[in-house]
Amino acid sequence: MKFVSWFSAVLLIHLLAMPAATSLAANVAVVSSFPADNGPGYKMVPDTQGAVGPKHVVDFDGLNFVVHDKETGRVLVRKTQREFWASVEPAGTLIAPNPWDPRFLYDATSDRWIGVIASDGHGHGFLAVSTSSDPTKPWKGVILPMEKQDLGFKLGVDRNGLYATYASAEPGRDIHNLHDCIAIPKEDLLAPEGPNLENLATFTRLEHDSFPATDLNPNKAPGDPEVILNKEFGNDCGQLYMYRITWQGKTASISEKQVIPLGKKYRSPNTTVEAATAPQPSPGLTIRAPRRTIAVSQFGDSVYQCNNAKLDDASRWGIFWCEVRVSDGKLLQEGLVTDADCDYLVPSLAVDKDGNVGIGCTRTSATEFPSVYVTMRAADDPKGQMREPVLAVPGTTYYRVTSPHRFGTQFGNYSSTCIDPTNPGVFWTCQEYAASTTPDQWSTAWAAFRLSELPHEHKVLKAVSSESGIAPIIETTKSGQWSDQATWKDRRVPGAGARVLIRSGHHVTYDVVSDQAIRGITISGRLSFETDKDTLLNVGLINIQAGDQYTESGFDCDVPQHPHHHHGSHGHRPALEVGTPGQPVGPSHTATIRLVDFDGMDKQSCPAIVCCGGRMDFHGAPLSRTWLKLGQPVKAGDSTVALDEEVTGWRVGDRVVLTATTRQNKAKKTFTAPSLRGHSQTEERIITAIDSDRLTLDRPLEFDHVCEGVYRGDVANLSRNVVVESADPDMVRGHTMYHVGSAGSISYTEFRHLGKPGVLGRYSLHYHLGVCLRTAGV
Repeated sequence: MKFVSWFSAVLLIHLLAMPAATSLAANVAVVSSFPADNGPGYKMVPDTQGAVGPKHVVDFDGLNFVVHDKETGRVLVRKTQREFWASVEPAGTLIAPNPWDPRFLYDATSDRWIGVIASDGHGHGFLAVSTSSDPTKPWKGVILPMEKQDLGFKLGVDRNGLYATYASAEPGRDIHNLHDCIAIPKEDLLAPEGPNLENLATFTRLEHDSFPATDLNPNKAPGDPEVILNKEFGNDCGQLYMYRITWQGKTASISEKQVIPLGKKYRSPNTTVEAATAPQPSPGLTIRAPRRTIAVSQFGDSVYQCNNAKLDDASRWGIFWCEVRVSDGKLLQEGLVTDADCDYLVPSLAVDKDGNVGIGCTRTSATEFPSVYVTMRAADDPKGQMREPVLAVPGTTYYRVTSPHRFGTQFGNYSSTCIDPTNPGVFWTCQEYAASTTPDQWSTAWAAFRLSELPHEHKVLKAVSSESGIAPIIETTKSGQWSDQATWKDRRVPGAGARVLIRSGHHVTYDVVSDQAIRGITISGRLSFETDKDTLLNVGLINIQAGDQYTESGFDCDVPQHPHHHHGSHGHRPALEVGTPGQPVGPSHTATIRLVDFDGMDKQSCPAIVCCGGRMDFHGAPLSRTWLKLGQPVKAGDSTVALDEEVTGWRVGDRVVLTATTRQNKAKKTFTAPSLRGHSQTEERIITAIDSDRLTLDRPLEFDHVCEGVYRGDVANLSRNVVVESADPDMVRGHTMYHVGSAGSISYTEFRHLGKPGVLGRYSLHYHLGVCLRTAGV
């Protein structure tokens, strides 16, 4: 059983208007993920919104406008919503003092970004449109002609126009006529001087929660309808409402409401009752889930929508979704993704040009922190079925607030799921999850995903990967140096994106410093690092196991792991040697393995170094002592430190830490910060000179460090010349593991920025399932 199944209980897909069926196998691959914006903000919830363009990913929530580089997730621009709207041209004319109900999308039919927002308490609606596909370039905008209203913006676009719905505050309205809709011709939306409202049409008294579809069909005809679709609003839902907007030139008209019965009635209780809550792990409060329509996506003659729903008040929250035929309003299929042991919250969906559907959501339970999950259905999957949900971004804690409701805490009301405009078949979703221990600090994340059984690999999402797809496997033909062409089949020395197999009986010596990232190395023979020269290996996965078969499993082993099954065909254990006990990496040299995230690898288990019954050794240059006591007291301002004995193996340039020796006491005013973090009086410095038992540091110390009594100070050397580290620890971290049946030893080695937060079994240094630790030490 793969480890990811520990996160996913058996899923039930309830088919309506036909017999119930079990779920399909997942077959959904998470190909990229990175953190999005985080709070706290003006509102308790983020109103998670965003979109993906050719080269950028944009967060557009209730707090900020954030632009990321799509390949790396790096933040390029960050503005508050107030700053963003003030910068929209004409600059200084769109002032949103209290940003509310942000909605955002990328229109691939015009290569423009579009955003709307309300100003809470003022009844204003603002519209902004980018001037190109680059969201960092200028934007142009306009104030929308709305009377004071409750807003509740929804946003949709197609080739013919832009559509926004909102709740009116006009007296006498009820849920059956509360929403209004504006429609702007696409030509006017993209006017060179900014959005032109001359031909704007307003349609009034629509069903509450009416939601305009996003339809990115580039060949949509001028007379083809834009759909407005939503479920029945209220505690019970047994039907849908649909409107169609059509254009004649720049004049829009809307159809009468069409009522579409569902196969059964669902529950969607108000967020102010206990039945609307979802649990978190203790001591987390319950989460209140929204019941509104969150996403509508149209392509051709089909339109899809989704929202939270339940079978009954006692069951868990699930994801209701359906497909409706546009031409006649016929319900084509419906389903409910639900699980007896967890809740699925705030779902949003998109549909690609082939009719594949992708859904992103938050999942939570009494044993799982709120996390980002994704699911899909292929166009040819059985009617009413969705794939088993897959963990995309794990939560690391429970969500907490300073002022909870009697039934718990409010969670996000919206989310975003969209199609990558340059990567067919790839979906992106932005969802809220729990990743902060600070009250009111909401967190969001982006994840890209696709069907894993697609017939070909799409353009990669990471700069370190090969744009031509998955590379062929490069095998050894004999023992030799890594840099020697003769070592490799077809004389091809592995380069960026390569998949490498070191065959049984072959001993390869790694002898280069290279910034080119190898996708994966399977070692069925032996890979040793040079010990008398500098080496650097950037790699996505190293797997040490017999069998002469390349693998990309970053946790499970592909061969049985028993004491008699770890030898290769030549009778020797597969081995990775970065120095050995008898021949460590020399003190004047370094050996570094940098674990790099690659598209297509399992984000929960890669990047990694995994030893499956083989041998794995890491040995740096020895130190006579790694830490010892101070030899003399140190005063604030000193830049020289005396040790209580002479040390060998310590070098100029090493990092050292001096431990705090003053007991923190508020009454004696020796502790003035709100917490010890960043104020512990422990200090880190760099050695600039060594003279016997004296160290000269790169800058003076800030605190006294005493040299007597129980608080006598320590000095520790933090530097090692053998390092295993994550290439980008703020994005996707790596891990290392010795499986049962493996062997090896470690000394004077640093494992830096490793371990996957919130993922069980993916630790910095992991001895897995019965590895003997007799006489071991770390």
